[in-house]
Amino acid sequence: MAEIFVSEEEIKKVSFGESSSHKKLLEEGADFAWICRLPHGPMKMLDRAWYDFDKDKGKYGKGYLRAEKDIKPDDWYFYSHFLGDPVMPGTIGLDGCYQCLGLTLLLLGHRGVARALAGTFEYTGQVLTSVKKTTYRMDIKRIFSKPSPLLIADVDYFKDNDKEPIYKLRDARMGFFREGELERSPSYRPDWEKVRATALKDIEESRQYYLKHFGGEGF
Repeated sequence: MAEIFVSEEEIKKVSFGESSSHKKLLEEGADFAWICRLPHGPMKMLDRAWYDFDKDKGKYGKGYLRAEKDIKPDDWYFYSHFLGDPVMPGTIGLDGCYQCLGLTLLLLGHRGVARALAGTFEYTGQVLTSVKKTTYRMDIKRIFSKPSPLLIADVDYFKDNDKEPIYKLRDARMGFFREGELERSPSYRPDWEKVRATALKDIEESRQYYLKHFGGEGF
């Protein structure tokens, strides 16, 4: 199996459940509500990916996935974490590492919704506004299909052209839960006007902070 590229547009479709992997599962009779999707919008931490799941590929001979995320100075977390001291929250980068596992299970054709289960991690660096791109390197260690899909993998997280990772996630476990194992809330409907108003209020409060303490609107 040659390395396969997953485009930014296809990654976005994974958030909406409209990717080629979703379409294949739906054709096989899967329930749309119980197919893995990546977080949407600001919480989506993958922009593109490459993978090869052949058994002789990757650090452990079980296959691998590589992914990238473009970083922009106006990304939402920079203007709120922290005021005057912008840095990507460690949990955001960590979530991106687990998104690699969820995407892998979907690409392998498993049905269910993904949840992070375990893993040990180490931070040795940070993502600041000067960073242009971050990269994930995920190596599969083990995959179980029964009783429910379970993936165990290691993930290294890099910034720009650094050769050493700034995050190390080891023995990360991602499980796929099936219908009946999780609560679903089909009646949930966001109050979009309240969401919009809250977001604008937070942005304005951050803007006023920079104007007050730094005399400008930038970092």
